[in-house]
Amino acid sequence: MTSATTELDSEKDQGDAQVAAVLLTKKARLGRLILDLEDQISRKRPELKAITVTLRVFGTAEPELDPVKQLQKGVPRRNSEGFRCGELARRVLDRIRESNEPAVSSDIGRAIMRECLMDTGDEKLYFIFQHKVCNVIRQHTFFTAPLVVLPCYAVQ
Repeated sequence: MTSATTELDSEKDQGDAQVAAVLLTKKARLGRLILDLEDQISRKRPELKAITVTLRVFGTAEPELDPVKQLQKGVPRRNSEGFRCGELARRVLDRIRESNEPAVSSDIGRAIMRECLMDTGDEKLYFIFQHKVCNVIRQHTFFTAPLVVLPCYAVQ
């Protein structure tokens, strides 16, 4: 019985060694690729700068068309709940528009949490999320008639 377990252990060790060797090879390839790409970037930066200077000489360089500034903008950030900028406000206001009668902010919050596959039973998350929903409603009641019953901060 002990010889069978030692054979299994040695086969497992060989499998682990093979996996490790493949991962090390892949890591080395990715490292070389990154170095090559960084080299290419460092060679292209002066070219980009020269083109930008030439465009300024001709007076055609516009800031909104500058590719470096376009790249620096990056991707839209997300908040801790995973919403893009303005997405939660859009969802809340859509819920209010869809309702035929005054809506309770806690119902709106729970509906959006369910829609986004959040845990509606987590009271701490619900409390934080509810504050955000109420803030969105407060910010937008200046522009619209109040269709929402607000105070909803009590955790049950």
